[in-house]
Amino acid sequence: MTSSPQHSVGTQPAGNAPDPLYGDDHKDAELIQLRHQLVHSQELLAHYQESEEKYLLLFSNLDQALFIFDRETQFITETNDLARQLYGYDFPELLGMPVTHLGPSGSAPGPAHVGIPVQGHRGRRVHRKRDGTLFPVEVVEGSFPYKNRVQGFLLCRDLGALQELERESLQARRDWEETFDVFPDAITLNDAQGRLLRANRAARERFQLCERGPGDQLCATCLYQGFCSNESCLVQDAVAKRGPVQLECRQEEQGRSLEFTVLPRFDADGEFVGSTRLVRDLSDYRRLEAQLLHAQKMESLGTLAGGVAHDFNNILTVILGTCALLQFKLGEEDPIAQELCTVAEAAERAAALTRNLLTFSRRQVVNPRLVDVGRVVSQMDLFLHRLIGEHIQLVVSCAKGEFTVLGDSSQLEQVFMNLVVNAKDAMPEGGMLIIYLAPVTLEPAQAEVNGCPPGRYVGITVSDTGCGMDVRTKERIFDPFFTTKGKGKGTGLGLSTVYGIVKQHGGVIHTSSELGRGTTFRIFLPLGEQLGEAAPAPGPVLRTGSGTILLAEDDAPVRQTTTSILERSGYRVIPAVDGEDAVATFKVHRGQIDLVILDVIMPRLNGRRAGEAIRSMDPEVPLLFTSGYTDALIDEQGVIAGEFHFLPKPPSVRELTDKVRELIGQAPARHSL
Repeated sequence: MTSSPQHSVGTQPAGNAPDPLYGDDHKDAELIQLRHQLVHSQELLAHYQESEEKYLLLFSNLDQALFIFDRETQFITETNDLARQLYGYDFPELLGMPVTHLGPSGSAPGPAHVGIPVQGHRGRRVHRKRDGTLFPVEVVEGSFPYKNRVQGFLLCRDLGALQELERESLQARRDWEETFDVFPDAITLNDAQGRLLRANRAARERFQLCERGPGDQLCATCLYQGFCSNESCLVQDAVAKRGPVQLECRQEEQGRSLEFTVLPRFDADGEFVGSTRLVRDLSDYRRLEAQLLHAQKMESLGTLAGGVAHDFNNILTVILGTCALLQFKLGEEDPIAQELCTVAEAAERAAALTRNLLTFSRRQVVNPRLVDVGRVVSQMDLFLHRLIGEHIQLVVSCAKGEFTVLGDSSQLEQVFMNLVVNAKDAMPEGGMLIIYLAPVTLEPAQAEVNGCPPGRYVGITVSDTGCGMDVRTKERIFDPFFTTKGKGKGTGLGLSTVYGIVKQHGGVIHTSSELGRGTTFRIFLPLGEQLGEAAPAPGPVLRTGSGTILLAEDDAPVRQTTTSILERSGYRVIPAVDGEDAVATFKVHRGQIDLVILDVIMPRLNGRRAGEAIRSMDPEVPLLFTSGYTDALIDEQGVIAGEFHFLPKPPSVRELTDKVRELIGQAPARHSL
């Protein structure tokens, strides 16, 4: 049989020379075993090398300081780089150093001083760095056997940065809570079921939240009771919108307005987890807004009323003037003259109506004097008693103090008369009417509430026990031509006139009223300093005189009527159709004109500018302004600016001729034409 060139393990190859590795069978078995051991040793070595690499990687990459020490001697045998960096030691300094030296004193023996907890436990301790700095650490201690000895290890985490974060977090929480509590709006945090989790101080105080209930959660329903009936709808809308929603609710009985805002909160998965709700009290804002709108409305109505009254006064000037001229021509005994008296009386009533319109619009000219309001009321006492009748009890009371204001006594009388008439109409079955005067000092907070500057005021209270007013009526009582009386029983200008007079005197007026409980008007007029002189008594019906008058009036009928009256009184009149014509005419006749009468509002050049141009040519010539609307010559207090004389339209013949005679009599003598 031919031998194969290949051979298997344990067989001796063919040939004459024996292989030294393959002697007998015993040697072959030992060799195989040796090879197996060699492979196993190589595998173990590779495993140990891999384990050592992992250990070194773990050892060097720990995020905590690691100390390995001998349990018996307490000497440190190994540390990682982080331990050396954290404690400030070099590696040779740490090797052989007792682990107890890591403690605060660095000298006391025993692990308790080092802060080593019982094995298997962790705790917080204070350690010391190489430079003596103490710092907080979290310590974990354990043991393991090594070369027949017990080795200990110490894992130390620096808590300095963590404590700083905790302090910052605590401070941020304090700041948030303080801001949350000092915020003036009511804010609540609610869970997904609407239960109240937290409320700031404003919410707790404003809505008187109930005590904590089950689940350590505040009761939610008490927050919105009586204010917002569709709270759940707001939350649903906010969730559907995935954004904030707002709703304003108003309590008419209490006069409160609340604005509700709901902001939904969602978790990271987009699930609804609760809401933040903000409640803002808009009551004061809405009240101020209503006052502003009312003031703007009254200003607009006043502008309209002033314009109507201006045009109407020009018409009345012609009517009254023409009636007076015809009466002079016909004589008092003529029947037609008697009929003209009726016409004149009707025109006077119309003039009174326009004066009320101008007073409401705060464009009626007043002759400001220091007036004692207390004296005005006392002088009207008997008249007011007769006015209201015996079925109403009138009580007039004045506190001690000064009641002097800068104003017009006749207009102040009208205020009291209109308020008393209004109270009388509110008490057809009888009742009580109280008029009370008292000096009042309004501090800044009180003045802001009342809508006037701080200072001293004369407080006037007029209160009745009549039928009162509802909210809608109270909102319109100062509107011109608004009345609750029957047809033909009132003009609707009584209270609007009161409003205009009070505003023109720099004061404010407020009203409080409830149906069936009467009405109270409160007026504050700025206090004056001293009493002025009494107004002069009216002059005769017609004062004649002589002199030359330049009359500038753009309304032709008014110009013609005024010219006729003045000429009948003995004066020579030079007419001008507007301001520019007046200035040009004065240049021609300078030094010969004794008086210039100027309408305030004229085309091309108004009366005031024309007067200034004339005064620049002759500073001593007297100027008399006249108009049915005097906004150009009245400042905010209703006082005529400068040294100009003024005569409101429509003047009576007596008023016109008296004023003309007065001014020409004061002027120096002039050359006649």
